[in-house]
Amino acid sequence: MKCMMSRKEHLDFVFKAITSLGLASWMPDIYSNNPTSLYNLLHERIAISTFQYMCNAFAYTLFKVNLEYASQSALLQQIYHHYVFSYMRLSREKAENGGNLQLATVLEGIYKRRKSTRKDRVRWLQEQNYNPAVIRVFKSKHTTSEDEYDAALGGYVVKAVEGPSAAMTSFATWVDGEIAKVVKPGRGKTNRSRKMKRKRIRLPNPPAPIIVALPKNVPIDYYDPDYFNVRFLPRDRAKFSNCGVALPLPSVRGDTVREHKVIRKTPAP
Repeated sequence: MKCMMSRKEHLDFVFKAITSLGLASWMPDIYSNNPTSLYNLLHERIAISTFQYMCNAFAYTLFKVNLEYASQSALLQQIYHHYVFSYMRLSREKAENGGNLQLATVLEGIYKRRKSTRKDRVRWLQEQNYNPAVIRVFKSKHTTSEDEYDAALGGYVVKAVEGPSAAMTSFATWVDGEIAKVVKPGRGKTNRSRKMKRKRIRLPNPPAPIIVALPKNVPIDYYDPDYFNVRFLPRDRAKFSNCGVALPLPSVRGDTVREHKVIRKTPAP
């Protein structure tokens, strides 16, 4: 708190905000994979509201905070989720394990699992004869979700992906489901059982990813329109003008993009 150079009344406001809600300290549950539990939502609200107050009170002038962005609660929520449920969690795990848990090891596991998911998706889409624009979306490593093992749930919890449209997320979820139907687990220590796919669990409110990066050179409809128009500068938006689109228009596909032949190279029978 010393580096913030805040006046005493500013700090008093923050601490009173915590104690007034019945909390002895600010300590979110970062291990539960449930950022939207009532307990975690309370901590999130305290953090974001006090941060906005301190910005407006010019307590963070040293950090040169852009007040225009500080007023965007949705953006602050994304930053908060990434910091608390990814960065803080890794830091605490490393401290609790005496420094033995190295970030590089954690990232290596994430990259390997994400690469496996990406290869499975691309292979399936190619075998199903989907058009090149659709396949190009899933060839990007940054469009593939992370996952993390949760012993309580008995599987790998799928984390959020930054920026995709609801239609693209729905389509990716459906593709994963179709791939899971094709891969049948074997018995015993056979080559088939060794290649059994991990169980991926999707929560209504997925946790934040550890690695946040946005894909380039993907069809423009990969991104949610509001996200694309607000988060990208005009010069960056222009770079996607020649990238085409992957999915049919909503008027053609209806409320789903699951099995429409229009997104395949072969015509519907």
